[in-house]
Parts: sequence; C-alpha cells; structure tokens
Amino acid sequence: MGPNDGSDNSRQPGSADSNSLEGVTATGAGTVVFNANPEVRDRGQIAEMALPQGWVEAPPVQFSGGVGMKSRRVIHPPEAPRVRLCFFYRGLPMNQAASRQFFNVLQMPAHNLSESEFNSLGVLLRDRDDPAEFTLFTARTEDWNGRRVLVVEGRYHDLQEDCLGIFIDAAGDGRLVQEVFYQAPKDLYKEYGRAAEDALRSIRWRSESNEEIKPAASPKQELSEDGPIAEINLPEGWVEGPPHKFAGGIGKRFLREVYPPEAPTARLALFYRELPLNESNAKTFHEILQKPAHVLTQANWRALGELLADKANPEEFKPFMTRTEDLNGKRVLTVEGRYSAIVEDVSEIFVDALGDGSLVYQIAYMAPKELYIKYLRAAKAVMKSVRWK
Repeated sequence: MGPNDGSDNSRQPGSADSNSLEGVTATGAGTVVFNANPEVRDRGQIAEMALPQGWVEAPPVQFSGGVGMKSRRVIHPPEAPRVRLCFFYRGLPMNQAASRQFFNVLQMPAHNLSESEFNSLGVLLRDRDDPAEFTLFTARTEDWNGRRVLVVEGRYHDLQEDCLGIFIDAAGDGRLVQEVFYQAPKDLYKEYGRAAEDALRSIRWRSESNEEIKPAASPKQELSEDGPIAEINLPEGWVEGPPHKFAGGIGKRFLREVYPPEAPTARLALFYRELPLNESNAKTFHEILQKPAHVLTQANWRALGELLADKANPEEFKPFMTRTEDLNGKRVLTVEGRYSAIVEDVSEIFVDALGDGSLVYQIAYMAPKELYIKYLRAAKAVMKSVRWK
C-alpha cells in the first residue's frame, strides 16, 4: 500500500530502494548529481528553514500518473542517503470528508488524537493509517512555531524505518496538504535525529500564517457577524476555537465554532457562505420555506443539492430527518443525519438570510456518534435561544 492523496489516482508503492522513494524516481541516467548547498525558502507555507550543516539534496525527482503539481524534495547526509528530510506536496486536494476532518482536528486545542480521530484521517495519512505497514508511536496536534499542525511518529515495518511527519493545512480549509518529514532506518534515527529536529524547529512560516492559534476562553454571546442572528445564548463553560480564515477571496464568508473544553469534537458551528445559491436552488429553498412546516419529499431533497453541499451525496451523508419548522418566529430548514466516513452525527438549521432563498446562514451541532447524545440537549438549547434581527 502507498500514498493515498484522496484523488482518483491509483496508489503507488510506499516502500522502495534508495533510488526510488515512495513512488519517486530520480530523473536522468548516468552520473547522479547532488546539490551540495541546498536551501529551503518560500516552499509552500514554509518561508524559510535552516537545514543541517553538510547535508545535500538528492537529484530532482519525477512523478508519474499526471498528478499536476505533485512534488517532493529530499535532503540527506551524504554518508547516509537513507536518512532524509523530505518535503512533499500531493498535488491534488483531498476529498470533502477528508478535508473536513483534517480541518476540524486542527481547530481543536492541541491534543493527542483519539483512536477514532486517527482512523478518520486515512486519506490524509496515506500509508501511515495501515497497521500492517506502519506502527504508530504518537499522533498529536501542536503549535509548531506558532502554526497548528498534525504530527505523526511511527515505524514502517518492511523498511524498518522510523518517521516523524508534519502535516500542514496549506489553504486554511483542510483541502491542500503540505508534508515535511524526517525518516531514517531505526538504527540511524537517533544518531541524526537531533540535527533533523533542529531543522524542523527552525521553520519560519509565511507571515500570513504566523498568528498563534488559541481558543477563546469565553466566547461572546453575540455571534451574529453579518447574519440574521441578533443574539444567541451559548452553553456555560464552552469555549470558542480560533477564527477560521478561508482562502480564495470569498468576501464575508466565515465559520465560528464553540465546544465544551473537555470534548472539542462536539461542536456548535455558525457558518455563512457569502456567495448566493444558483437561481434554481434559491427558488426551491424559498418555496419550501413558504409552505406550512412539513417533512421534505425526496424530490425537494434532490432539488436542494447546492444548498446541502456534501449532505446531498448519499455515499457521504445519511439523512435521518429533513423538515421545515418555525424557530422562534422564523421558518427554517432542519436536517439531521450522519456523515458515513467520519461517523459524526449532525443537527443543522439552514436560514434564509435575505428572504429570497439566495443567501444562506447555517447553525450546526456536530459530534462523533458516541458523544452526540451527551451534548445534544445543550446544543438544542442554544438553537432555541436564537433571537433574530
């Protein structure tokens, strides 16, 4: 088994000899030329990084399979080419379920991942999620020089190599992943580990990503931003995660999350997508809300594909209940169901922000299925406390 980039590309071998690492083959033939003075500057989210003195860069590598911008650089001590610092970008965004799970994990306070969290990150982890190939030592999120990242350490069985990998959310929404990792034969890992970790600890991120990530101890009761909510009462003791920055110039789009500090995977999210729905979806949404409160038909559900996003895909989401109801004097659409891949249950309301169905504001409670019921009552109380503008 090899890298799983979340795309439709076939998986490539995860183990290889010294000239072919993880599906990467050295270009050219004949004499192998190494870069004796490698530098790492402006590589993805890394602005600068100090490499171990005397280490060299392996020859350029070429990927097969038409994966666009997929790339890899390998730095190693000249006397030990299997001891290496690698910089890897998989070239294609992950699928929606994988992106969402990676993003959610990074929004929580720094923590050791639970078994269920780790298992839900298979697309991100590539071959590291297979216990037949990789023995996990630790998986955690931490603030690495001011940026929240996922750190995974463990051992590849066949290669008998240990690895410390850092997974970076390159776009701010979990879709694009940059990886930096130190990997070496287990009998050489500690010998070169200090130099490798010093290099990794020297990373300076791009300036726009340097803000320290901290949850707010006491989220404001008023979380309306530009949406239709005038006020909402949050559960006592819940905290707010760091602000989320969307890439792509999408204006006022925002996401805010609050959660109980002892269970950051049980979260209440407020989301505004900023861009209007297409005309057909907006019309259907508006018409559905104009009717008396009712359970949606299959035809109604299918007609709301853009509004529902990934919830419209039966392979990703299983709806339990879809209905319109009056919430404190405002007609809303309520959807309850389960995400199959990440095994999380959700109760979400969709609000017509302008009255014509075009702009949508969402309030969602999501949690792993084993925690969902425990915090559902508190989440429902929040939704019932909404006072509209």
